[in-house]
Amino acid sequence: MYITNQWPDFQSLPISVDVQNALRNHLAEPFADESLAKAFWLECPCTLIIIEASDTKETLEQLDTETLNQFYFATQYPEYIEALCSDFTVKLSIINDEGSGFYLVINNRSELLTFDRPDSDQKS
Repeated sequence: MYITNQWPDFQSLPISVDVQNALRNHLAEPFADESLAKAFWLECPCTLIIIEASDTKETLEQLDTETLNQFYFATQYPEYIEALCSDFTVKLSIINDEGSGFYLVINNRSELLTFDRPDSDQKS
């Protein structure tokens, strides 16, 4: 699992170069320019979580409460779900009125791709 609240250093991400490039294009696309996207992330911090195939429910236990709640929100109420490439899916949830986003990039082989919040108070 990889988590950042800053514009990512794509070369340090635990994903292949092809996925890095697809993610860079995906994050910059709404802004038409990567420098504008970076400026937005400085003004309205977003969160990026990359879930790898080896990440499990136990991996989630390592997250702080706020990040875990954002993870659940992104899995249950995404603005969209889109194939990032053949191996990864991206889910975006907008978390405030300024437009900050929570990007959840999940390996398609991960058990967390369709994970629901284990909450006994949750209504069906």
